Amino acid sequence: MEEPSRPEDWTPDQAPDLAAFVSHAKEDLKAAQAITAALEKRGLKCWIAPRDVRPGCTYAGEIIKGIERSRCFVLTLSKSSNQSAFVGREVERAISKRRPIFTIRIEPVDPSPGLELFISNTQWIDAFGGGTAEFDRLADLIAAAEGGEAPQAVPALQTEALPPAGRSRRGLLVRGCWLPCCWQV
Repeated sequence: MEEPSRPEDWTPDQAPDLAAFVSHAKEDLKAAQAITAALEKRGLKCWIAPRDVRPGCTYAGEIIKGIERSRCFVLTLSKSSNQSAFVGREVERAISKRRPIFTIRIEPVDPSPGLELFISNTQWIDAFGGGTAEFDRLADLIAAAEGGEAPQAVPALQTEALPPAGRSRRGLLVRGCWLPCCWQV
């Protein structure tokens, strides 16, 4: 039986219990741990190797179970992950399980041809400096994906300074609309 692709279609025994699987090359473990910590601080429980590989179990088997238990997949993109056969296999498995992929680049690299096939049609988050703001943005996107809606950006309030004394134009520019006001200049 094929697993349903949308969280709202999952039965209780199919529903993944983790927010994200964090994929990384072993050389990028510290960056992946920082991403995981930021997500978990926001209440998004993650699966990450080697932390969540149970003793006595195979890495490959645990990785498959981790992907299955997670509602989305976070790819930590770097030169090392581009060269990692394991990362490529993890991405392929996430695609086959219909998990949304969130790519966070920790180095200014393009994906290798093997990864490009899977992630070229999605927007990436660049976090070259180990950015806390970028990790928060990732958490917001994952939380929004779980809720089924993307967060709506609120346009900034645009204001215009009062005209100099003696001018007849009185009002306030709000979101591109001129609103007349009743004050004396």
